Amino acid sequence: MQISLAFLNKRVLGFFVSEISGSESQRLISPLISDWLR
Repeated sequence: MQISLAFLNKRVLGFFVSEISGSESQRLISPLISDWLR
């Protein structure tokens, strides 16, 4: 269950990040995502 949740989270976050076109937003969100996925 935990593995599939992590997999889903990564897919959703990847989609979310790729949908963000503003580099400022990406710069703000990227550290949060990497910190959350650790």
